[in-house]
Amino acid sequence: MEVIRNGKSEHVSAEIGALLVAAGLATVATAKPEIKHDITWFANAGVFIDDYQAPPTCGWRCSCGERQTTESMKGTAHLNHVHRGRLTCDPDVAATYTQLFAKWKSRSRVKPPKQVVSRVSPDSHIRAAGLQTSDELKRGLQFEVERASLAKLI
Repeated sequence: MEVIRNGKSEHVSAEIGALLVAAGLATVATAKPEIKHDITWFANAGVFIDDYQAPPTCGWRCSCGERQTTESMKGTAHLNHVHRGRLTCDPDVAATYTQLFAKWKSRSRVKPPKQVVSRVSPDSHIRAAGLQTSDELKRGLQFEVERASLAKLI
């Protein structure tokens, strides 16, 4: 039994509580009112991280202060919410989420295209790096071989 004695709430047995109330030393504490849980649903586009956009999110806020946000790579974020029992997303918010997901999915690629890499870099890039092209290297080696063979003849 909950009683209020000297301005403080105390939990005591039912017999002692009845004696305290009968003697006028305490009053019976009334039950706290139930908190009403008003749920507000929302759907937002995913955040941008550099040039990547995360998938859209779906979530809810409760009047008790709790909040949950979920994102999904499969488009099922509006189906996965629990707060004092399973919650069902509002149909209009679910429709907004599915539109946002479809728009995000159409712009995202699961497998990025393979970048085609040339076996030979342009000569301008090679010279800009201070290197020689393969033809220049071959000519240089031929010159060294010819010079070495001429040195043997002399």
